[in-house]
Amino acid sequence: MPRSSPHLFGRSSRTDASVTQGNEGTSNSTPGSQVETTRGVGSFLHTVVTPIRETYTQVTGQIEVKKEPISRKFRQYNDHPQYFSNAFSHKTNDWAPVSYQTLNKKFNGHQLRTLRVLTYNIWFREDENFDARCDSIIKILKESRADIIGLQEVTPRFVRKLAACSWVQDNYYVTDPTGNSFCGYGNIILTLLRPSCFYTKPLESMMGRQLVMGEFILSNPVSKTLEILRVGVVHMESLSKSSSVRRDQFRQIYPMLANPVPGYKYVHSILMGDFNLDPKSSEEVESVQAELGQNFMDCWSACHPDDGGCTRFVNYPEEGKEPVRYDRILLNSKRNRITPVHINTFGETAIDMVSGSDRYDTVFPSDHLGLVCDFEVDFKPKDRERSASDVPS
Repeated sequence: MPRSSPHLFGRSSRTDASVTQGNEGTSNSTPGSQVETTRGVGSFLHTVVTPIRETYTQVTGQIEVKKEPISRKFRQYNDHPQYFSNAFSHKTNDWAPVSYQTLNKKFNGHQLRTLRVLTYNIWFREDENFDARCDSIIKILKESRADIIGLQEVTPRFVRKLAACSWVQDNYYVTDPTGNSFCGYGNIILTLLRPSCFYTKPLESMMGRQLVMGEFILSNPVSKTLEILRVGVVHMESLSKSSSVRRDQFRQIYPMLANPVPGYKYVHSILMGDFNLDPKSSEEVESVQAELGQNFMDCWSACHPDDGGCTRFVNYPEEGKEPVRYDRILLNSKRNRITPVHINTFGETAIDMVSGSDRYDTVFPSDHLGLVCDFEVDFKPKDRERSASDVPS
């Protein structure tokens, strides 16, 4: 596998194209007033009607993150996936939902040659130089030019600041531009690529954890068929004592990633985020691999077999805790259509010109490092599938 580029954001201009008919654009679709009664491309999903205007009302004031565990009843408020997608309307000067029908009308899929994804746990703490950290994180995201961005520990205050940026409004679809779906904090996806749909699935959790996922239609120019790419963003249950909960969460996630879709030849899957896997427990890592199956590869291990790739306790070391690799990007691609080429960490640079911190001498954008991964997309026939057994753990 090629070694990673020494430059984090060293990619040239995009080489992919979207195949469309009519006047439907990839980032300025006509917004609807609510998510209509539909199902996603994945036929295993349940039908849901979600009045977005009622759900995504304006929020003011600073979010207060509750520290006590959330009851397991959290997952009972809606066991079905919720469908939503938002694009910025310059006509109304506001974010508005885009219906499933609008997203999929007269659209024949993306013809991709490359794909760049980014995952970042941005740290929910709003009492640690929040404005300076926000500015730094937003600058990183803008300069990344990532096709798909997955963020964890996002607060409503941060997402409203991000959603107010013109570069986001002009280019990206966003799952939740207000943060009203968060339980204190949450996950979001931003994408340059026109999605077929977004959906969120509450997981078995004491902490209100959810899977947020986007589905994208890919056009195979070789076979003239359509394929599906699913990209899921997760923040798995925290703490070493929660290993059994994390295992259950992965068990819930797998069908959402891998289930076949009638009418589409293959389903490819990317799962990224803060996995919170206990680094001292090989048993937990192996159990997660068993839940996801051998066809999921760890992109960091594929590109950096001799590098630990630690992302936590690097910026802010803690006594008695060694740096660990909580954040990961996993890939399952049929016929090796999608392969990782470069993957890098980012966020190691301290922030200049910030106020003092009572806890730290130096302030960083987050207490995690982020990951950005470049993939090559090639629809030419391959000899065999790549599996996790090909990649060092």
